[in-house]
Amino acid sequence: LRRLVTNYCDGVNRHDVTTWSSTWADDASWTMVGDPIVGRDAIVATWEKAMSSFDWVMQTAPLMVFDIDEAGGAATGRVTVNERYQRSNGKKGSLLGVYHDRYRRVGTEWLFAERRLQIVEAA
Repeated sequence: LRRLVTNYCDGVNRHDVTTWSSTWADDASWTMVGDPIVGRDAIVATWEKAMSSFDWVMQTAPLMVFDIDEAGGAATGRVTVNERYQRSNGKKGSLLGVYHDRYRRVGTEWLFAERRLQIVEAA
C-alpha cells in the first residue's frame, strides 16, 4: 500500500499519466471537491484536464495509516498529503489534506477503489 501511494505521488510529481492511472481500479471513485468521479477513464480525463493548468506540482505523503484485510484483499487508509504547486499563470500555492481511501487487491497489486480528499488548508 505504501508503494501504491508513492507511485500515485510520483505520477503527480512527474505529470506521468501512465504511472498515475495505473494506481486506480477500473470502477474506482475519486472525490476532490463536489461529486465523486467514477471509473478510471473519467478519473484520468479529469486529472489530465486539471494538471494542464499547472507548470509543476510536488506532492508528498508523509503519514499513512492502513487497516488491512489480507484474506479479503481489501483495506482502508488515511493518507496525509502536502502539495506545493505553480499554476500556468505563475501563481504558487499549497494544499494540506487527508485522503480517506479504500483499496482493493487485484491479482498481486493493490489499487485505489476510492479516494476522498478532505482539505485541511489551501493557500
